[in-house]
Amino acid sequence: MRHLTADQIVDVAEGIASAAAVSHLASCSQCRRQVDDVKSMMAAAADAPVPEPSPLFWDFLSSRIREAVAVEEAPVRNRFGWWRVPASLAALAIVVLAAAVTLHVKRSSTAAPAATYDPVGDAGLDDPSFDLVADLSKDIDWETPADLGLTTRDGAADRAVAQLTGEERAELRRLIEVEMKRPGN
Repeated sequence: MRHLTADQIVDVAEGIASAAAVSHLASCSQCRRQVDDVKSMMAAAADAPVPEPSPLFWDFLSSRIREAVAVEEAPVRNRFGWWRVPASLAALAIVVLAAAVTLHVKRSSTAAPAATYDPVGDAGLDDPSFDLVADLSKDIDWETPADLGLTTRDGAADRAVAQLTGEERAELRRLIEVEMKRPGN
């Protein structure tokens, strides 16, 4: 039969031995002697006085920990990352709405035929939300969204079009063709 491993001997000395280890000790004097030696070392270590470290030790340890933490690279977090996408969408919606209002106003001032495309729809310009959007967007120039980091990533429009269904793509194409045929485009 094999002798107990060092870990098993320590387990027996601490009183957490397995049944197999205990049964091996009953027949093996060499392992019993090793367990007794470990028990006597543990008792001697428990009775040994442990001096309190110097007060300078704690100061030195604290400074070493502070230095290690300072050297460690902190994870880079974008403070504004959580609102970048909603703000980008809001800015895009404002720009699209402002363009739609501008097109509608321009078209209504140039006696357009009744069958032309109305980007505003049935809402009409008497809706107070149009006034709010106009007030909010009147001071925005083309560079402001880029200066604020509210720009889209390269290929975002391509990805958006790729996610459209066949029906939605056909409608997009129709709308673009209508706009392209309008005078002044």
